[in-house]
Formats: sequence, C-alpha cells, structure tokens
Amino acid sequence: MANLYVTFGRAIGSPPLMIASNARSAKLAIGGSPALTTIAADRIHTAVDLYAEAACWVDVGQNPAAADPGTAGGISFYMGQGERMQKVCDHGDKVSVVAAA
Repeated sequence: MANLYVTFGRAIGSPPLMIASNARSAKLAIGGSPALTTIAADRIHTAVDLYAEAACWVDVGQNPAAADPGTAGGISFYMGQGERMQKVCDHGDKVSVVAAA
C-alpha cells in the first residue's frame, strides 16, 4: 500500500526553508476512503511538507475531506506519484488524502 508522508514544521526566509527541529510527521495510507492526520499545525509549525508514494487527492484545512474535485464539494489538489510539495498552513490545520482514480 502506498502512503502520503506528512511533516509539519517551521518555515523561515524567502524562499521559505523548513526547519527540522521539533518537526512532527505522520504517514497516511492512500486508499479509496479519505484518511486524516491526527496531528495538526500549531502556532509554530505553520508549514507542511507532503510526499506522495502514489497519485492522490489531498486537502489541507481545519476539517479536510480529500475528494476528487469533480465530485460534489471536492476542493482537493492533485499530487502525482513521487511528488513532493510544501504548503503554508494555519494553526489547527490537518491533512486528508484519498487515492486518485
């Protein structure tokens, strides 16, 4: 089974660089039903690094529910197999992932 690796960390500078100290990571299985992190961004760790082992739809937010944007209410973004992406997030944000069809 493929996973989405999620690391919440601190970003500084321009362009931003993630600081590794006190970073927190989670591994979410990329499957047919949305998976959600139990960890969230806090006041210090306001950047999230994402690495996808398989094609997937990802949503970052207070109550994320990853879904294909073609479905009702889907506002997720696509990540291809082997893609890495960093996003700025707000305090309390979590990450949700579901496999891309």
